[in-house]
Amino acid sequence: AVLVDIKKSSMDYNSHFVSSMIKALRDNCVDNHSIYQWIEWELEKKDTSIDKLISLEHQKQACCQILMGNCITGIRDTGNLNWKVWFEKLSLVEKILREDPYGLYGSMDFQTRDHYRHSIEELSRKTKLSEVYIAKKSIECAREAFQDKSCDDYKKHVGYYIVDDGVNLLKKKLGCKNTSSFIKKHRVKIYLASISAGTVALALWLCIINYSNYPEYKTIDFILAFLVVIIPCSEIIISTFNWSLNYLFVPRFIPKLEYSGGIPEENSTIVVIPVLLESEERVKKLASDMEVYYMANRGKNLYFALLGDFTDSKSEKDESDEVLVNHALKEVQDLNDKYCKPGEEIFYFFNRCRKFNEKQGTFMGWERKRGKLIEFNRLLRGDETTSYTVKSCSIERIKGVKYVITLDSDTKLPMNSAQKLIGAMAHVLNKPVLNNREDKILRGHGLM
Repeated sequence: AVLVDIKKSSMDYNSHFVSSMIKALRDNCVDNHSIYQWIEWELEKKDTSIDKLISLEHQKQACCQILMGNCITGIRDTGNLNWKVWFEKLSLVEKILREDPYGLYGSMDFQTRDHYRHSIEELSRKTKLSEVYIAKKSIECAREAFQDKSCDDYKKHVGYYIVDDGVNLLKKKLGCKNTSSFIKKHRVKIYLASISAGTVALALWLCIINYSNYPEYKTIDFILAFLVVIIPCSEIIISTFNWSLNYLFVPRFIPKLEYSGGIPEENSTIVVIPVLLESEERVKKLASDMEVYYMANRGKNLYFALLGDFTDSKSEKDESDEVLVNHALKEVQDLNDKYCKPGEEIFYFFNRCRKFNEKQGTFMGWERKRGKLIEFNRLLRGDETTSYTVKSCSIERIKGVKYVITLDSDTKLPMNSAQKLIGAMAHVLNKPVLNNREDKILRGHGLM
């Protein structure tokens, strides 16, 4: 009956249908010879056979598998492409900015270059001018400053006219009005005025509420109350205002140089950890942490040091002092033996002697953590009169370091963060510019 129904129906005997039907018949153990014979007769009318169609179907499936495999491989390869590189190769703005006369643009990291391009894009939207035209004009500004020998170095860099104070000069060159934000121009005054006004308003509100509830009190009582609550009110306003600023404004981007390939010698840096030598276990833990920081930020011209102090004592020296110092020296030497070539040192240990503090009435490290850092900077600059009496080895190699990264004993130094910090400090827009007396920083960062 089934065969009669099949004969009456008009079916398309393509390769997929035939191979599926033959497979279904064989999987269900159908051995009716008349069915197979009838299929062969039908296929002979089309000058083909069961074996040919099955073979054709297998070829089609193999082609589909290869095609899908190639598609998936192509998607993976596309996902693995470094689109940053391809974008910068094709970007016209990028090609123009790389003509930076100061020669710094190509040395910056991708995030900084991308920030420059986005700043040009934003300026283009505001001025209705082409991004390429704006980029060319910014290069013109930098070239004019580069030819003027009296100009500061930061003005010779194209970024000064894109993301720094020079953007007003660029707008003038573009023929646009200076649309500097009033808030940005007077941000310090507005910040202080807002805190002052908020503090006074909150204190007055509290006093008015109390005055309405206790009318029998004299005015002088509420004036005194106002003076009493002004300080706690200021704490509330400052905390609330600072918290609000974090959500209302985006932090200013800090441009950075790319030092993933290594830190240049002129920007040599040492990472220091000011610590108290309390026990041998504590010293071992600090040395282990320093090793972790090194592994996450290893590179040329980057050094690590423990700046030690003894705990407070009634005497200048304790019996355990020498044991702790020797243990710290051994831990640091083990790290140098493990990671350094013969004759080189990456890890250092410095320790200060106790000084009598008259106010505290005890022997302790001078000025504690702050004193450690002050004296360490003096030591790096050749001062031999500091209270650092223990040095793990010669410090000639680190006397030329330019930057000091300070870590607390309970803070971390994530992977490549040292290179990013150094790259930020070394960028020409972040370098400190001093006044004529060299006692005040006019722009840039002396501390970050």
